[in-house]
Amino acid sequence: MTPTPQTPFRFVPTLTEIVRPNDIDTEDIRAQQELANRLLQKIMPNVEAQLRSSLQTLIQDQIRLLEPRLQQAVESATRQAIAKAVAEEFHRKY
Repeated sequence: MTPTPQTPFRFVPTLTEIVRPNDIDTEDIRAQQELANRLLQKIMPNVEAQLRSSLQTLIQDQIRLLEPRLQQAVESATRQAIAKAVAEEFHRKY
């Protein structure tokens, strides 16, 4: 039984050009890196501000969702502490 040759998928990228180390323009790469660095420096303050704003909104939304549960927990703990204190005071007197 001979194996059937596998054909590549229709949209598999193929190398059509041979690139040799001598063909690479290091000055062009350096210029592209400098451009990328300048662009990043320009956009980072806006990105950071947007991120802060988004995080603040998310945190506020989560606090709003947790607030009723937190309030219930505090009320329950307060009631238990008061009941315990009253019971201890009652047992101490009688």
